[in-house]
Amino acid sequence: MISRRGLLLQALAGTRQRIVSVKAAPCPLLPTSRFGTKEFRGDEDPARKRWFGPFSQLAGAVLVEIRTDQGLTGYGLGGGGTAACHVIEQHLRDLLVGADARKIEQLWEQMFASSSF
Repeated sequence: MISRRGLLLQALAGTRQRIVSVKAAPCPLLPTSRFGTKEFRGDEDPARKRWFGPFSQLAGAVLVEIRTDQGLTGYGLGGGGTAACHVIEQHLRDLLVGADARKIEQLWEQMFASSSF
């Protein structure tokens, strides 16, 4: 039995697949309202312990879309919310655009190394 990844690698074998676009979008997992309100009744209001403000979606999911010059589009789901979107679109995209999409392990290692500072 061949895995989905194996099928993808077979489909890509022998064809040039240069990455031309990388996009990331946050996918909020929980409504902001779950984390309370910024209207507090005083210094001891229990709502202060649940207030995360703009960071409420920091641990939210991220949907990433990668397209190649041959029309192949791949999607990935990760974590990190809007902070991860910023890293993907302002840092990792520059590393990926123009690279061969077939070199999955090499790209993963390069992304890991370039973001482990």
